[in-house]
This record gives sequence, C-alpha cells and structure tokens, in this order.
Amino acid sequence: MPELNNSQIHSSPKEPSQQKVSLQVGLDFFAFEVFDVLSDKIQQTKHIQFDKSFTPNSFEHLNAIRSAVAEESILKFDFEQAALSQLNKQVTPVPQKLFVEEKASNYLHYTARVSEKDIVAFDAIDCASLMMVYVPFVNITNYFKGLYSSCKSKHAASWLLESIVKNNQQNSDDELFVYFHSASYEVLAFREGKFLIYNQFDKNSKEDFVYHILFVVKQLNFNPEFFNLMLMGDINLSSDLYKISCQYIRSVSIPDFSIEYL
Repeated sequence: MPELNNSQIHSSPKEPSQQKVSLQVGLDFFAFEVFDVLSDKIQQTKHIQFDKSFTPNSFEHLNAIRSAVAEESILKFDFEQAALSQLNKQVTPVPQKLFVEEKASNYLHYTARVSEKDIVAFDAIDCASLMMVYVPFVNITNYFKGLYSSCKSKHAASWLLESIVKNNQQNSDDELFVYFHSASYEVLAFREGKFLIYNQFDKNSKEDFVYHILFVVKQLNFNPEFFNLMLMGDINLSSDLYKISCQYIRSVSIPDFSIEYL
C-alpha cells in the first residue's frame, strides 16, 4: 500500500494511555468511540456527518477527516489499541479456498467499479473461511497508522461479519442481518449459521428498503414465515423501516448488538 510522505502524517504525542479507540470512516461520515480500559466504560463517542459524499482516496476526503480529528482533543494522544473501519461499496467476499492473492482485483470486477490505478486490499475472516477483498482509503489508512502506532485497519464488512459470526455460532435458522448507517445499510445472510451473501444499499425510501429485503429473501429461497430478520445499527422500534419490515416479515427484531472492533 503506498505510503504518505512525512509532511502528510502528524504523529500523536506518545503519552501512556489505557484507552482504546475505534474509528469509522465512510465517504460521507466520520465517527469514533473511546473506551477506557480501567473503568471498562465508553468514555466518549461521536458521529460527524459531512455535508457531501467525497470521492474515494481524494485529498479533500483526507482533509475533512484530518480537520474532524483536529477538533477532538481526546484523539490527540496515542492509544493502547486503535481500530479503523472503512465503509465503501468497492468490496466483495471470496471463499478462502478459491482466493488467489495475485488475482485479488479480479474479484471486484463482478460487483464494483474499479480502475487499474486502484489499490486492492483484503482481510482474512477465518471464522467464516472468507477473504474480504476491497479498495481501501489508502491516504486515510496511512494517516491513522501514522497517528496511532497500534492502528489495525479493516473494511467495515469484515468487522461486522466477524462480530456476527462470533455472537451467532449456535444458530441453525435462516437469518438476514441488516446494519444501518446514516445513508446506507449492509445486508448479510446466513443459512444454518453459514454465511451466504453480503451486499450494500443506499438508504432511500422505506419502500425501497423492504423491496431490497424481499428481493434478497426470494433469491435465497428463504421462507418469509420462518426466517429471522435482525435490524441493527442506526435504527429503533419507532423507525419507519422497522415498522414496514413487520408488515411483510413475521420475525423481526432489533437485537442488543455492537460491532467488536477491539
């Protein structure tokens, strides 16, 4: 992965820290959560929604992230552990037994728009026997790795999939997990505890949402009367998306779930 030059990286003061930080970056948002190890509690959390969606790997996107970080005094010191989650649509899961590193970019051509200049990265998801192949935010990844010495970076789909699998190992039902962000949502399907598909959709109308869900259900031959729909992330019981889901699907729930970054 290309490295930024020294003038583009500003290291955090290396003071002793007993805190962990998770950082979430999308084309139109930046969020973070600081966790205090000693008290075993979340110390601070914040979500910043940008007023536009930036071009991937643009300096404008990097500068927006750097400006947001500069405004948060709690982010100016190094952390015991740091995790970076990158959300974009240039991603696809590949079974580990079929994965060939030299052909990594080829897998993306089936599901995403990529160019010859794009750098391709991949995460090993051993608990699901998958490789998550994606185009990373190279400049933002390098920026945070320069800022935090312990920074571990993965695609948002990797963090989400690992967390679901680790917390759902004993389930034998057909299940659809939907994780909502402010302007999009991720969809993951499982049959008898085994991963089937991953996809992303823009969050538009509630009608579009239920259409997408029912389309996935039909393609996977899930029985609407018996499969479980789990809604997570930016959603609650008063949400129109939850209410319309209940109109078409028998088993809908909002589980107590959080993504395990650290």
